[in-house]
Amino acid sequence: MRKYFTLLESLLSGMADNRERIAIVWKDRRYTYEWLLQRIALWHDDLASRGVQPGAIVALEGDFSPNAVALLLGAVVFSNFLILTLYVQDVLGYTALRTGITFLATAGTVVVVAGLAQALTTRLGPRPVMAAGLALLTGAMLWYAQIPVHGAYASDLLPGYLMVGFGLALSFIPVSIAALAGVGPREAGLASGLINTSQQIGGAIGVAIAVTVATSHAKSLLRSGHAPADALTHGYALAFWVVAGLAAAGVVLALALVRNVRVPEGEPLRVGA
Repeated sequence: MRKYFTLLESLLSGMADNRERIAIVWKDRRYTYEWLLQRIALWHDDLASRGVQPGAIVALEGDFSPNAVALLLGAVVFSNFLILTLYVQDVLGYTALRTGITFLATAGTVVVVAGLAQALTTRLGPRPVMAAGLALLTGAMLWYAQIPVHGAYASDLLPGYLMVGFGLALSFIPVSIAALAGVGPREAGLASGLINTSQQIGGAIGVAIAVTVATSHAKSLLRSGHAPADALTHGYALAFWVVAGLAAAGVVLALALVRNVRVPEGEPLRVGA
């Protein structure tokens, strides 16, 4: 694991030092990539000015496998909310306000189940709890993969909303606990930032994959004569199949790689901010 972080740091440093020459290569996309490379350079310089070198990640004690799970978790969650929002608004014709209200079922479930997730993590350890949460997310994505053109909230959306709510609470909390297990107090902020960064990167990758799959399939169906609503629905459904695969991969990764550290009774659980 250390050699991968060393390679990443060298890559970022090299990109920051040569950002203008790299940007020229991209021609039409020059300004976009030049901006990105400038942000990398500023990030690198800002860490150095505060005495926090990117190489500190290499020396961080603890298990990095929860970060890999967090990356897949972020990919599933971000892409799920985006694709589902597009389906509800573009196909079912919901307004933005009505769409937001429908997601209250997921938000309310997370609030209710969060306490249970913490208790289960304390009793069983993070690995089986996060695997169960990711399994529920997988089931929710498979449920959404069956969405019809004329879907109804109670029968076609609500069961998935509830499964996502349970899955989010049972996955995010143990993933954060596992990522911070064995990390000293001085490195807790760095470890917390790393888990959050993994989720954000995973979300960006997941959204890119899901949107590409959905739009490509929908365009193909439109060219073959399908109605717009039918083409969009099938495109979103295929995207949900892909996202379900990412969630299932997270289950496998959690069971195979994450250490099942135990949290003593009565000890406060540190969850990344």
